[in-house]
Parts: sequence; structure tokens; C-alpha cells
Amino acid sequence: DLRKTVEESLRKGLYFKNNTRLRSLTPLLDLHGGRLADVDHNRMLQTLVETVQHELESDAVTLVCMDDDGQDIVVSASANGNGAPTVTITPHADGLEQFSYSANGEATDEGMPTPRVDAEGRLLTVPLAASERVLGVLTTTRKTVPFTTGDRDVLRLICAQAAIAIENVRLFKRLKRSYWRTVYALAATVDLRDHPTAGHSDRLAHYAVSIGARLGLPEDQLEDLKIAALLHDIGKIGIGDGILLKPGDLTSDEYDWMKTHTLMGARILAMADFSPRVVEAVLFHHERFDGTGYPLALREDQIPIEARILTAADALESITSTRSYRAAMPLEHAVAELERGRGTQFDPRVVDALLACLQSGEATPDHTDAERAASA
Repeated sequence: DLRKTVEESLRKGLYFKNNTRLRSLTPLLDLHGGRLADVDHNRMLQTLVETVQHELESDAVTLVCMDDDGQDIVVSASANGNGAPTVTITPHADGLEQFSYSANGEATDEGMPTPRVDAEGRLLTVPLAASERVLGVLTTTRKTVPFTTGDRDVLRLICAQAAIAIENVRLFKRLKRSYWRTVYALAATVDLRDHPTAGHSDRLAHYAVSIGARLGLPEDQLEDLKIAALLHDIGKIGIGDGILLKPGDLTSDEYDWMKTHTLMGARILAMADFSPRVVEAVLFHHERFDGTGYPLALREDQIPIEARILTAADALESITSTRSYRAAMPLEHAVAELERGRGTQFDPRVVDALLACLQSGEATPDHTDAERAASA
């Protein structure tokens, strides 16, 4: 009876200890709960090595990772056991042997890699693998006490979860890069179509983001604002050259047709599943603060803030650029026009923010047309 009681107590103690260890993995597993866009890759590696060091009471932990392309060993995270964990992110060039092991490492029945242990049981090495690809190798050591079987199981679990997190972040980054390349390709297409304003979208995006940041817009809203600025004229793809590149004034019918570019642009972006904020900014970037703009004659706060920002930024960029119907104007002329349109064409708060950006140098027309106009 005594023996059974002791064995049951030991089982309960081990169960409690294992639960405590799993709860300690929360900081690492929480990486899956947030937005991937908000994940700091270096911080994620730091969290991993800190978790391993704390959980296994290791004297040292080293993580070597492959770069995003899987070609080079480019980063290492490490923690030592002298007091509070100290983590550094540094280039690492001596992990080739570890990777050569990890590529041939054995896997458990659950598909998780098996830690490799040295003869004395005080060094564990385990690969981080996801989607049949090795992402990195983690090594943890103790100076005296060997690692137990339970330690190895916990390390396998940590590394399996970490590999998923790292792979998700990398996949997200690749998707994000591809997304932005598409946006810039579309913007370049519009600029080539409307060739006298080449570079117009890039400059407009710079002005718009500077204004939005000064107005305190959050990061996700600034990102949508930048996309809308780059693609605000995409609807001009549907405007004929005879109207788009006409050197003189447009007739009433031609102007009515030109105004449809906001509708066509919004339709294109909606079909491509851009965010509603981007679609609305493109649709309404020719609305006026006093309600005399198009396409819906919205006024004041009825117009999305992104569209109000684009209206002012577009005016600055257009005035200081050479157009098919006139030469570029100097910055002083653009500032005067912005002041004149305060409260009628432009939101006064947006004008104030834009003028502050110009004064601080955050948004300065520095392209050839503006420089030539200023020296004329």
C-alpha cells in the first residue's frame, strides 16, 4: 500500500511538473495569436532561446537559422545562464556541421525531429523543420547535470512549435513582398500610360504618408494610404490617349469622361480585393471639402480622411510637375494654391499638416521638374 501511494504521488508530481512546463511555453506559443505583420522576427528568436533556457535550466542555448531563401546561415540567437538571460542576434558562420546532421536527423512517430545528445547527455541538438525543410538548428548545453528524457520531449515540442512560427512569418514576408511588387508594378503601368507624369505616383505616396503620419494615423491605415496613393490613377487605363494626353483644355464631354477614372479605378481595385479603405480613397480623391467635387459631391467628414489627404498631396505633386497642358510650377506657387483652397477644395487640417511637412523637409518636391521651375 505504501509503495502504491508513493508511486501515485510520483505520477501526480510528474503530471503537475509537465503541466507547469507546458504553461511556461505560453510566451512562445503566443506568437501564433497575433497578426503576423506585427511579429518581430528577431524578438521571436529571442523568445525561443529564452524559453528553452528557462524551461530546461540550460547553461547556454544557441540557435542557428537559414536565411529566407534557404541558402546561407545568416543569423544566430544565443542565451547564457549567468543570471538573467542575455540574448544577442549576430551573424553565425560555423553551423554547417549542425545543418549537415539536421538534414539527416531522425523523426519521431509524431513527425517531430529527435534531439541528438552527446555521450555525456549534457548537450542536445535538434533541428527546426517545417514543410519538410530545415529552418535552423538549436543547441542547448548544461555543464554538469545531464538532460532527462522529459527534457528532450519538451525541447522537441518547443522546437516544433517554433519551426511553425518561423515558417509562418517567412511565408507572410514572401507574400507581402509579392503583394508590394504587384502594387508597384501596377503603379508603374499607370505612370507609363500617363507618361508625362512618370514617377507621379511614387512622389504622391511619399507626400500622402508624410501627411498621414503627421495627423497620427495608425500603421495599418498608413499602409492603405500608401497603396491608394500609388494606385489612385489606375482608372486612367480606361481613358483614351486623345483625352489623357491632350495638350489643351478638355471639352465638357471630354472632362466628363475623364472624371470616370475614379469610378473605373475603384472598380478595378475592388475586383482585385484591395481593402475597402483603399477602394474608397481612390473613388473619392477628387471630392472637394466644400461638396463641389466628384463623383458624389461629398463634403467635409463625409469624405474619407485618406481621400482628403490624397486630394491635397495630388495638388502639390501636380502643380510642381510638368503636365501635358502646362509646365511645372515652383513650390511657392503650390503653397499659395493650397492656402487658397483651404476650406473649399482642401481639408484645412490636411493643408496644415502638409505645410508642416514641407517646412520640416519631410515632404519636399525634389524632382527635376520642380527644381527647373524654381530656378526659372
